[in-house]
Amino acid sequence: MTGGVQVFGDLRVALVHPETGAIGDWDAAQAGCKLIIRSGQGAPQLSLEQANGGSFMQCVLSSRTAWRAGPTLFFLSPQPGGAGGPVYGVRCCSSSSSSSHGDSGSSSNGGGRAAADQLQAALDAALAVATGGAAAAGGGMEEDGHHGGACDGGPAAAAGSAAGRRNPHGAASNGAAAPAPAAGAGGSGRPAAGSKRAADDLNGGPAAAHGANGGAASNPPPPPAAAATAATPTNAFDAKTDRASSDMYFHYYGQLQHQQNMLQDYTRTGTYYSAIVGNPADFAGRTVMDVGAGSGILSLFAAQAGAARVYAVEASGAARWAAALAAANGGAGGGVITVLNSKVEELDLGGERVDVLVSEPMGTLLLNERMLESYLHARDRFLKPGGKMFPCLGRIHADVPLPGPHTRG
Repeated sequence: MTGGVQVFGDLRVALVHPETGAIGDWDAAQAGCKLIIRSGQGAPQLSLEQANGGSFMQCVLSSRTAWRAGPTLFFLSPQPGGAGGPVYGVRCCSSSSSSSHGDSGSSSNGGGRAAADQLQAALDAALAVATGGAAAAGGGMEEDGHHGGACDGGPAAAAGSAAGRRNPHGAASNGAAAPAPAAGAGGSGRPAAGSKRAADDLNGGPAAAHGANGGAASNPPPPPAAAATAATPTNAFDAKTDRASSDMYFHYYGQLQHQQNMLQDYTRTGTYYSAIVGNPADFAGRTVMDVGAGSGILSLFAAQAGAARVYAVEASGAARWAAALAAANGGAGGGVITVLNSKVEELDLGGERVDVLVSEPMGTLLLNERMLESYLHARDRFLKPGGKMFPCLGRIHADVPLPGPHTRG
């Protein structure tokens, strides 16, 4: 299979209980659901839809967060900025069938286990295409041998969606608890630090773009430790992150619609505009670095304020949009803004330092998504002594009740 779309229909989908890790009753699961696999250039995509067309989740696939027990496949859906999300149990009904478009042909099948075998094979093939046939080296999706039945146990598809709140302690059918998936590098489950980027396998690796040029079975097993596909960490932040969560985080922020959502936060965007364009003395003739540039809006503000050079550091696929926007803005961005498609932790400016840092590093309660760590890394490595930061201060307020007055006996 070299690309195309595969659709698996007549599926039952059950949400695994976040506390007990159990699926109580398959008869109560949503029926008539579809699993859609899109493969081709870049990472394969997976979407799980209800019978009425509503979406459970949309995922970027890796060989990290999917496993199987008998005829049931389980998908963990990490959310951007979170340790994990919901686990969905997917079971192929006896009449389950698949249809394919593009280069992957078409087929149909019957029987729950046979359908599960076909679904797993499709996931394996989609992942193998994205990894150049080397997916097996990154681990696999294995079936619990204690529950009978043979399967290939090849490379698994994985999940990553913008839904869900927590990483449950595994999944099981008929009320039986199950082990959780193996932890990623460092076991933190957090997205990688750095600017918002898609994984290198989505974009063909870091590049620079210049603005001027624009179930029946219980206790499903966890995937083995070898199934983790995290590459050798290239920096201290990657060493304590989960690869699948990182991939989805960067993939999420590489989508233009999510950059648009942030731009339409007029309070946020307007405040940055006032702070940057309203202080030209801090930017005129200076070299500026925009950490986690996203669409490049703060870089454009810095150019409007008179900056001589702006490095827009953006590790996600949004870097291409930032370069296009900079080029389209001519005098403001053209020739001034250089878009660097890289994590700030992996950036090399040949020893050059900048006069000003700008960024939007605030997550929920300031620390969520770990952008603050990347902002501080940029300060320590790239900011000149006496340089300025926008923003330069953050506060977390907590409502903590004080103990009552003490009385003497």
